[in-house]
Amino acid sequence: MVTSTRLTGLVFIVQVLFIGLLYVMLVSQPSNISSSRFSRSDSNSDSKYLAMTNSPSFPNSSITVNLTVPLNDTRTEENATTLETYEEENSSDKPTTFLLIMVSIQPEGFSARECIRNTWYRGFNDSENVMMRFVIGTKGVTNSTVTLRLLKKENDIYGDIAFLENVKDHWITSTNKTLSMFIWAHDNVNFTYMMKTEESTFVYVKNMIDELRKRPKHTRLYYGKIQFKRRPIRRGSEWADPHWDLAPTYLPFALGGGYILSADLITLLVHRRQYLAYHPNEDTAVASWIAAYRFERRNDKLMCVTPFGKSKTLEGKCENSVIARFCYGLTGADLQKWFKILYEATINS
Repeated sequence: MVTSTRLTGLVFIVQVLFIGLLYVMLVSQPSNISSSRFSRSDSNSDSKYLAMTNSPSFPNSSITVNLTVPLNDTRTEENATTLETYEEENSSDKPTTFLLIMVSIQPEGFSARECIRNTWYRGFNDSENVMMRFVIGTKGVTNSTVTLRLLKKENDIYGDIAFLENVKDHWITSTNKTLSMFIWAHDNVNFTYMMKTEESTFVYVKNMIDELRKRPKHTRLYYGKIQFKRRPIRRGSEWADPHWDLAPTYLPFALGGGYILSADLITLLVHRRQYLAYHPNEDTAVASWIAAYRFERRNDKLMCVTPFGKSKTLEGKCENSVIARFCYGLTGADLQKWFKILYEATINS
């Protein structure tokens, strides 16, 4: 009887040991398999991703400046989402403004820059509520070229050009240029709101400031002419986006001719820039970047899209808008003509 009891106890102990050993093997082996799989395949895809983010392959664009954040960066979303924190992060010697307008423009666009200075930006300067900077990519433009010498001379006179030395400029604003624009703004100016716009957009600055001052200051804002359920063009266009795969349609996005982000959203994107996926169209890319955060998306019908008709007349009335965006191709002379009409309508209203 005693022998039988001892044998039963021994069998029980062996069973417990066997079950424990089996558990350890089941728990540890998938981990090893997972680690093994990662080392064989995922590391390759990871290296491709890093290569893509640090050296984008989109045509006519490149960026390498400040695209990485140190691994020991301890900033969290909570301390990077408020405007108070944004202002604390920036040194007091930076200029401060309520609205920073960043105009994406090519190096050769002197006529358009003069047109903007003499129309919708006339009367404003850096000491007031609005600051404007022309954003120009100068990669590939060497010091020996006439264009760069003229640009530097122009900036010596006006002081309103932001040079992005690691961006190759193109007539279509690239995703890389837009992200570099955000980084430049974050690093060089204390602002409450930043507007990204282009040379063929007429900004009603006073109207824009009045609209922005109507809303609470410390909430995230994404503001523009919002497009819903727009399907990507897959091929045969300058705006083709064959690899868009987040959804059948684009996420709601503001047209790239003019949209506004609050400083706290800009700060989030700058801090997390090494994780951002690149897409060829900058406006849809920005919408996908901020989609994970809570923010106010404002669709403003006051943003007027103005075709330039075959009759060479300005179609549509935009005098009460916050921006007038010109579709189709305009020459420098066309811009000056129609900007002057809108400017005179604004000051006479």
